[in-house]
Amino acid sequence: MLPTTQPPETKCKAMLFELLKTVIEYMEPNKRFELARRCPLLRQAEKATPLRIKTLKFGLNKVDVDNTRYQIGLHREANEGRSDLEWDDDYRDVDKDGFPVRMPGMAVLPGDLSLNSSNQKLKKYIRQDAYERNNEKKKDLEWDLGSRSLELQMQDISQEECNKKTNIIKTSLIAFECLKNNTPLPYETFAKFTIRNSTGQTVHRFEYDKPLFHMVKYLTTCFFEGRKHPIIVNNLSTDALLHQPIRLPPGVRFHVNNWNATSHFASVYAALKPVLTESSVPFKKLELALLPYMSDELNHPVIQSAQRLIIKPVKMEDPSNIMWYLLKFPNPVIGIYANKAQLRMNHIDQWVDHRKRNGWGIGKRLEVYYVEDWIRDIVYDDIYGRSEKDGNRRAFINIPGGRIVFKIGQTIGKRRLFCILADCVQE
Repeated sequence: MLPTTQPPETKCKAMLFELLKTVIEYMEPNKRFELARRCPLLRQAEKATPLRIKTLKFGLNKVDVDNTRYQIGLHREANEGRSDLEWDDDYRDVDKDGFPVRMPGMAVLPGDLSLNSSNQKLKKYIRQDAYERNNEKKKDLEWDLGSRSLELQMQDISQEECNKKTNIIKTSLIAFECLKNNTPLPYETFAKFTIRNSTGQTVHRFEYDKPLFHMVKYLTTCFFEGRKHPIIVNNLSTDALLHQPIRLPPGVRFHVNNWNATSHFASVYAALKPVLTESSVPFKKLELALLPYMSDELNHPVIQSAQRLIIKPVKMEDPSNIMWYLLKFPNPVIGIYANKAQLRMNHIDQWVDHRKRNGWGIGKRLEVYYVEDWIRDIVYDDIYGRSEKDGNRRAFINIPGGRIVFKIGQTIGKRRLFCILADCVQE
């Protein structure tokens, strides 16, 4: 049998296809999405090329990809002669009478990930948190009404701003008035698709004939469906308290390096696991918000396998208790957020004391984060004043088999944090 050879045209097409994939691979993700939307002929090549995303964040009817936010919401257009109507941005569904509805957004479609935990402690916490927030609002309002505070605040608001706020309040009551008087709403409601990045924003308007989550599902399907390779995500952010599933097409796979999982790790990880590649674990960095009743969750093996574990205590009267858990963890780097009540080094003192008594931990690092530089400086001055020093304003404390070296620093990113680094090094 004679060997088969490809016609020159076929070889040329194959070479062009591979060349095109190489060019596409190094394009910014959002430009790739736009290219696939505008040029259907290039869609196959775009889907066949590995996709790398620096930052992927899911929120309420929105998806952030790198520096671009895609958000689905509502746009209302007042009838002629009703220029007095004004609205705040709204990203919730409404019924035919104009009242907000929540349940449509809870529907779970094939491919979707439901992060909503059935944990009774979580539900109790949410109720308690809502009560405390409302109680604070009530106290603020009572204080405003019982003093000249409101009058003083109004003096700082321009007449234009004051009129706008008044119109928004009036507009929010219209649905009640129309329902009471059996009259039609004096405006039309449309679905709104907003694309926002550093250069500005683009808004598209559509007929509002189905719940907003269907548009979110369509959006993520366009982005992620049919990928030949797992999507590589450097930083993933999810929210366990979102109360809305993450909308994804069936069959999508992600390789995640760093994950901000917020809270309720066990249930969130179980929901996310089907779309994660096995090579995602151990995570390079895992960041958790820790609620008062969640200390037991820290025993999860995926948490303890992360190369860098960052903990943010939330509403804890004595967050220093968490350190007793973390001291025993095998994570090479452990970071923890400190608040103003911890000026006297709670976390760092526990870390040093444990290392002195146990003599292990060489190669490990503690990172303590402060939101203001003056807090960090007070703590570091305290360390420096009772430690040995070197010529570079670094302090160190000897421990069995090595020493703990302290230095100051700050994180680089959207939220600047000031930190103290404590490294256990061999002598």
